[in-house]
Amino acid sequence: MVAISEAASGLAFFLARLRAGTTSPGGVQVGAAKVGTPFPCVIIAFVSGIDIIFGNGKRAFVDALYQCKALGPSSDPDAIVALEGQISDALGGDEGLAHVDVTGGHILNCKRQSPLLYNDIDKAGTQFMHLGGLYRVQNQKRP
Repeated sequence: MVAISEAASGLAFFLARLRAGTTSPGGVQVGAAKVGTPFPCVIIAFVSGIDIIFGNGKRAFVDALYQCKALGPSSDPDAIVALEGQISDALGGDEGLAHVDVTGGHILNCKRQSPLLYNDIDKAGTQFMHLGGLYRVQNQKRP
């Protein structure tokens, strides 16, 4: 069996959930929207993680943080808010998710840790809205 890191299997979890549970013209992008991506779109990115180690030195699981957000022009906030609602629903809403098998891993739990909202302006002067959250995921390798 090919080993898959917990960070990669966590990303696979988010991609599968968000591709199945959201509809947007720009789809689900990793890290940033590619040039020419239609908006709004979903962006998923790994932020950070720590290994949780058993007393015997073996890694038990990874406690990771991912950013999941809806991105689009600030001129269409209703579409961005609606897409963020789909993201939240796809990731279990207020209760989060627990015990989900993914390729190479097992998601022990996934819960939103904090909300996210900010705006930026691109080089052409278009203002964009980023709306979503930081999601805490505890993920372990499959034996």
